Amino acid sequence: MDVRRASFCFLLLCLQVRSSSRAEEQHFYDYPGETVTITCVFSSPGTWRMFCRENCEGENVLIKTSEKEKKRKRYKTEYKSSKSNFRLDVSISDLTLSDSGLYTCGLGGSSSVSYHQFR
Repeated sequence: MDVRRASFCFLLLCLQVRSSSRAEEQHFYDYPGETVTITCVFSSPGTWRMFCRENCEGENVLIKTSEKEKKRKRYKTEYKSSKSNFRLDVSISDLTLSDSGLYTCGLGGSSSVSYHQFR
């Protein structure tokens, strides 16, 4: 067994997506050092996008922007819209065990805020 597979066995990263509008949970697995991308789907658009972790305060705000695409350190957001839905893809590159935790992706505007949380 190579070191990478052994690391995966001990450092498995599991992310669950949850929102108030759906009871369904999704699980994401990847190897340390890889990139994981989670797609958050919304029913209404937003003028700003946010990607944060834990309490979403201070340094835990990873990205907050009105741009369609934004990258900061190992984190990236990409906003896509269509007639039927609005997507915010959030990515974490070069995964480590310390990336485990609660994350939030959200869209907001003048009258509403929608978000999804995942671990």
